Amino acid sequence: MKKRLFLALELPENIKNELIIQQNNLVKKLGVKGKTHRDALHLTLKFIGDFEEEKIESLSSEIERFTEKIHPFTLTLEKLSCFPDCFKPRIVFVSSIPLQPIKAIAESLDSICERFGVKPEKRQFKPHITIYRVKKQAKIEEKKVNPLQFTVNSITLFESILKPDRAYYKVVKSFKLSGE
Repeated sequence: MKKRLFLALELPENIKNELIIQQNNLVKKLGVKGKTHRDALHLTLKFIGDFEEEKIESLSSEIERFTEKIHPFTLTLEKLSCFPDCFKPRIVFVSSIPLQPIKAIAESLDSICERFGVKPEKRQFKPHITIYRVKKQAKIEEKKVNPLQFTVNSITLFESILKPDRAYYKVVKSFKLSGE
């Protein structure tokens, strides 16, 4: 049997609270449809997709060996922006700095997953947290937001369970960044 998986950074509750404020500002302009649910706010590092259940433990062991070497680090969320652009947005997100070490982590996770038959990511990694999926045409102003800082202590392997109303995320395993 297969599970739909991805690797991501979980967000602290105080960061989620601030992102909900940003969402509520967008709701006034765009309507309620399209909001990312609070429990779905995360920063994706690697979308794995459908993955054989019997290989999850082996993949987890490889990821754990990798995360044991990484020190916790601080991430700052500071800019509201859009994909593909803010003139005809489809996704509104908050982006993060610094790009390193998070970019290097995402690339390493991509390589680990590739050894298990997962297709490598072709697009350039752009760390972001989706807060809104635009359902109707609108122009959105790209802007700085009050910087939101948090310490990244772990990486989480999630299962994505697709339901008619939305995707639900279940923690499969968390990997502590121990920097040993």
